[in-house]
Amino acid sequence: MELAFEIEPVKRRETLEQRLRRLEGTVEWIDIPDSPMGTTRFSSPLVGCMAKGVSRLGVISHLRVIDVNRIALEAIVKGLSLCGVEALVFLRGDIVDGSSVILDVAPEEAVRITKSMGAPLLAGLTLSLRKSEEEIAQRVKVGADLYLVLHLSEATLYKLEEAVKAAGGAKVYPYVVLLTERNERVLRPILSKAPLYPLEGALALAESLESLTHKPAGLLISSPGDFEGGLRLAELLKRR
Repeated sequence: MELAFEIEPVKRRETLEQRLRRLEGTVEWIDIPDSPMGTTRFSSPLVGCMAKGVSRLGVISHLRVIDVNRIALEAIVKGLSLCGVEALVFLRGDIVDGSSVILDVAPEEAVRITKSMGAPLLAGLTLSLRKSEEEIAQRVKVGADLYLVLHLSEATLYKLEEAVKAAGGAKVYPYVVLLTERNERVLRPILSKAPLYPLEGALALAESLESLTHKPAGLLISSPGDFEGGLRLAELLKRR
């Protein structure tokens, strides 16, 4: 099972490069959020291109479609293709009070546009297991190349398995959000409805994935506020 690791925004290039070097050999992919929760942090496409210049890791960039029109979207896709970024996940994005939005292209349409361009990258979407089975099936029918799955838990494993089966050859990576002493105070208020896992719980969940008949391509580790904790989880999973 492949491992992907969510890279949270950092302020210094040196910090980013150091983290990428430490992840090499342990994970196959880095996943880069785009202004998460509507905060102005850093641009995922720009950082994705930077990462390709200094690392051998595969890159999954994100793009908030409420921030771009079709012309800008196509330009970003072409730029990421030039940089060698392997995957681009489209999400609607959170609306922030006082900020204008562009409602030109929906995530599903962005996937179709990207595939019609013949771009050499995977066009992806997010998929929430809080949705009904019918809604999940409709999402998969869009035909994305990649799905990042939210709200994974033991109770939703059956939905994940059905999604993997329906997705055919598409890559499916469920998130596991790691809860540690270092990040608990920050995570619980902002992710109150999301499953959060201490180290042993995350390892147990990964073990459950291996028992599925229809397995996802990998697991996406998210450890906001605790890079060391997330790296530790990745290292333990890699040894299995």
